[in-house]
Amino acid sequence: MAGGEDDVVRPPEAPPMIRRFRTDPFQLVGLAFIVGIPILALAGVFGMSRAEVAARDGGLELTVRYVDRLRFGQTYNLEILVTNVGRQAFDTLTVSIDPAYLHGFINATWTPSPTQAHKVDLAGPRPGEGRLIVIALRADRYGRHTGAVAATAGGDTARVVLSTLVFP
Repeated sequence: MAGGEDDVVRPPEAPPMIRRFRTDPFQLVGLAFIVGIPILALAGVFGMSRAEVAARDGGLELTVRYVDRLRFGQTYNLEILVTNVGRQAFDTLTVSIDPAYLHGFINATWTPSPTQAHKVDLAGPRPGEGRLIVIALRADRYGRHTGAVAATAGGDTARVVLSTLVFP
């Protein structure tokens, strides 16, 4: 062996190769979830969302402002406004909430305080006046909670249905 460069053994050249990204369909579905969920969260899909529903019967108008979407453990105020839109005053106004709706929440703090379970009796409003009931609620159970709010005065009953989704 003479110490020249010609005696050095070199490995053969690598074969030409076309490089490309390869996945199977299951990996693409997983990738879509990994990318999609943070994008949906940033867009506010999983955050708190407020809603308002209203109903009218005779001289009684009921408006309820509530949260239709929130996360577990969050607290919010359910606002119930009952207005006398008729021409005569009501003696007594009764507002009741379906216990099925309240079942998904804890620490219910009513203003004014309930006179019976899930029910508030108030002095009836004069024409053009309203009464406001505020209930502070804390989400305690995952899933959808649905129930009705009803206001009754002088033979008129206004009723709305609430539906709130609690995310984990």
